[in-house]
Amino acid sequence: MRKAIPILCVVAVWIALGLLGGCRQTEETEDPFFQKWRMMSEQSQGHSPSYRERELDIQEPIEQAPEIIGDVEEVQENLPTRLISITMRDADIRAVIQSLAKHVNQSVMISPNVAGTVTVQINSKPWDQVFKGILRTNGLTYAVDGDIIRVMTLEDLNTDISLAQALEAQRQHNYDALQSEPLLTSVVEIEYGDAVTLQETLQAYLQAGMDVDEEGTIRSSVQADADNNALILQAVRSDMEKLFRLIDKLDRPRAQVKIQAFIVEMTDGLARDLGVQWGGTYSYQQPYDEDKHYFSAGGSNDGTMNEPQGAIGGSSPNTAISGSGNSGQGFISNFPALITSTTGGMALNYMFGTIGADILEVQLTALENDDKVKILSSPSITTLDNQPASMSNGQEIPFVTLDDSGETKIEFKEAVLKLDIEPHIIDGEYIRMHISVQNDSLGEQVNNNYIINTSTTDTTLICRNNETVIISGLTLRTERSGESGVPALMDVPMLGWLFKRQYGDTENREVLIFITPSILGEWRPGEVQMSLEEIEAEIEAERMRLEEEQGGEPNPEQTDEIMPLDN
Repeated sequence: MRKAIPILCVVAVWIALGLLGGCRQTEETEDPFFQKWRMMSEQSQGHSPSYRERELDIQEPIEQAPEIIGDVEEVQENLPTRLISITMRDADIRAVIQSLAKHVNQSVMISPNVAGTVTVQINSKPWDQVFKGILRTNGLTYAVDGDIIRVMTLEDLNTDISLAQALEAQRQHNYDALQSEPLLTSVVEIEYGDAVTLQETLQAYLQAGMDVDEEGTIRSSVQADADNNALILQAVRSDMEKLFRLIDKLDRPRAQVKIQAFIVEMTDGLARDLGVQWGGTYSYQQPYDEDKHYFSAGGSNDGTMNEPQGAIGGSSPNTAISGSGNSGQGFISNFPALITSTTGGMALNYMFGTIGADILEVQLTALENDDKVKILSSPSITTLDNQPASMSNGQEIPFVTLDDSGETKIEFKEAVLKLDIEPHIIDGEYIRMHISVQNDSLGEQVNNNYIINTSTTDTTLICRNNETVIISGLTLRTERSGESGVPALMDVPMLGWLFKRQYGDTENREVLIFITPSILGEWRPGEVQMSLEEIEAEIEAERMRLEEEQGGEPNPEQTDEIMPLDN
């Protein structure tokens, strides 16, 4: 006994050391291969481009165009029509005109050359008719300048006509100068947009009323050079400057949006299956009958079963349709649960009797399967403002079809989880997103082809920068149940379980999608992105530091082989 004590102590010490060593949690280290690419992805988030001013490069013509002089105003007539009544005798015409204007709150200007008296008696007539009648009776006329009526004599009118002729001559001069102005040519490189799309916008702008010739044809033109993503402009100088300012407004750098999505798929399934099989053989012989009779499972004509000893008359039954069972006599009632060596389950067999004589065999099978699946994927993508982005993950399902000649062929159809997002930045703080989600899943088989269940969600929402929104409701619940058995007997209370099989399964599938949009900033001064070689060197230095801290010597042979990048 004393000799055993030291041995027990040594064993106890070794056990304690083993426990202490097992309690020490080893620090999980990340595979250097995945670590370097993870670090590369973390710093490669992208940036939004910065705006830079552009210069208008115009090819100057040899001849100079005439100078355009001033603007021309158009005259429009707009007189009040209110009904008025007025009675005056030998009144000063200037006072009468002012009284009429005051009655309808109209602004008037009377020429110094207007003079004389007037007698009027008007009862409920339109103001404009009364005003024109008084002027014509006294040899006067008027002109409308905006909201002001100018009253004048015929001499004043001739002066106005001369002035109008001078203005018309000025207008014609300006038009002729515009028509004789040569077209300028400029090639503008489009930096951030699409030249073909921008051409359509500018062409519509030209048709809105820019420089036209005598036949109404637009002299200015815009052509797109798709290969160089540039626009070729031809216009007079004034139109050229308008086009250039418009291009500078439209061809601006658009911010980029990084979209981070977390897609969580959860499947919870429960299946139950319960069935029974029983059979065997039974023989009897009447006292007055020399023949011996027996009952057993029905059979097919492709073999024979074990025949009970002492059977008289008849022939042996053939191989049982539903299997021979442990007794070799076959099952009369055959409704087993669908269990295999891979699915698992429970099977209990009971057999009673004597081989070669009466035998009763009962087998109970049961299966319950609880299946839970959780899938988490985290795709990330970067896109321009107002540009759609698409992410999908799934598989292609083969199915058999017939062509025109009746030959079978295999085609594929996608069953995917697809996410389409188009962001629009609002004042740099909010983001409007159009989100479309398509969630496909495999259904049951029909004629050896799978049915694809489809669920779609389409929405438009507004959220803040870096705010996470959730899309749920992509839930599918499937319930199946049924039973099979011997007609009538399966419905007998209690005893019906001996003649039927009952099965059922329930599956819940839910998809949750979390979306976080982030507006990428511009490059900061002095910001530098590490190269892949620098990241690998940093990982290697960190690995060697950890090995030195753990008391081991760095082993250069354990480093991953660095493959050169293809240029």
